[in-house]
Amino acid sequence: MQQIFWKGIPVQSLDNPRESGWYTFGMHKVQLLRLVLAGAGVCLAVIPAAAFLATADDIKQQIEEKQKTLQEIESDIARFEAQLREIADQRETLANAFYALRLSEQKLEAEIMRTSRELASLRQEIANLDTSIASTTDSIATLREAVGILLRLLQQLGDTSAIEAILSRGSLSALWEENDSVAQVQQGLRTRIRLLEEQKRHLAEARDDRSRRAQQLAELLAQKEAEEVSLAQARREREQLLNQTKNEETAYQALLAQKKAAREAIEAEMNDLAQQLSFLLDPTKLPQQGVLHFPFEPLYVSKCAEWKSALGNDMCITQYFGDTPFAKSGAYNGKGHNGIDFRAPLGTKIYSAGSGVVRATGDTDQVRGCYSYGKWVLIDHPTGISTLYAHLSSIAVRTGQTVFDQTLIGLSGSTGYSTGPHLHFSVFASEGVQVRNMGDFYRDAGRNPTTPCSRGGAVVPVAALSAYLNPLDFLAR
Repeated sequence: MQQIFWKGIPVQSLDNPRESGWYTFGMHKVQLLRLVLAGAGVCLAVIPAAAFLATADDIKQQIEEKQKTLQEIESDIARFEAQLREIADQRETLANAFYALRLSEQKLEAEIMRTSRELASLRQEIANLDTSIASTTDSIATLREAVGILLRLLQQLGDTSAIEAILSRGSLSALWEENDSVAQVQQGLRTRIRLLEEQKRHLAEARDDRSRRAQQLAELLAQKEAEEVSLAQARREREQLLNQTKNEETAYQALLAQKKAAREAIEAEMNDLAQQLSFLLDPTKLPQQGVLHFPFEPLYVSKCAEWKSALGNDMCITQYFGDTPFAKSGAYNGKGHNGIDFRAPLGTKIYSAGSGVVRATGDTDQVRGCYSYGKWVLIDHPTGISTLYAHLSSIAVRTGQTVFDQTLIGLSGSTGYSTGPHLHFSVFASEGVQVRNMGDFYRDAGRNPTTPCSRGGAVVPVAALSAYLNPLDFLAR
């Protein structure tokens, strides 16, 4: 005997309506149809994909409070950035160096606080979506059960002839009343099928929304980790500066001279290595201009105009590519600058200039006395060019990772031979750049490594001179 259950309550057999107990073919069936129709409507309210646990007023108040707090944090960050821009134009002195590092620490502390609040808000949104998904799933199950019950009851009605129906009721008016109820059930069935489709759509939207927010959560976690690493780096630099100079200006100036000499030495070594490599550049394989974006947030780039009077450009560039006047003065061993330098206060977010795959990352500061690129990232783009981001304070990507336009890859710093926070940005023909252990070049040539970088086995991107490209030829402006 076939049994039907509604909300755990058994409904008598539909196989033989005349022999069933309280369930008969007369008005009792009408009452049952109405009962099922009413019961099926218990959970029919369409639940939005982003349902919240609290009331609308509570949510509005929470949003307003969070926005107010974030505005205060953003105001602090903007103030620190303005002070850093101001001090960047001043002479390199020990006092200014300490002041800049402390401002950078305060800016990073504020940014970590902002990111933490964004993380908390995003986690709550994901929790709300999880609740919505669970509720919608339950609603779909209830609707499916109701549709099944109604379909089976309507099938039983269709199995009875008109004569049998009249005889069982005793009058045409009773039959008409039941037919009206059946029409109501049919309409209810159509409504529930429509609502079922709506709930399925809302469920798919909620799951897609949750997936997007989970990705945002992963990106924010990486950003917070990078900010914390950069903050620790800033504090270490301040402590090292104090230990190295003993708070003496003459000692600081001597340290700057030492770093500049080390920079020239590493540049000479890099040029020597580049000359050992051969690469025949095919210009037809290079992409057109504008395939790369500036490696910063659009808002940061828009503020570069504020430095135009000091830098002579509105792109935050402090050193251009090639035989610049600075290079001809003796810098870079007189061989020209192999990239462009952007002004970027410590902790500035650095983004991928285009989609691609991270070929390698490294940190030459792990080799004692090696004043090279510091923390660096090399990305290969499908257009046949590769981009290098150097002197970072933290790295937010890993080797082999796929990145897209505006993927956070790290935060700016002054690691390596840098004498102040900035971003070194190079563009290569991908086929002409290698990631090599610097000591291997000497050993392959039958020579003993002579510099700290080569003796310590520092790993860096090295390219033939013909593989270095002018970044401004590919950046969209």
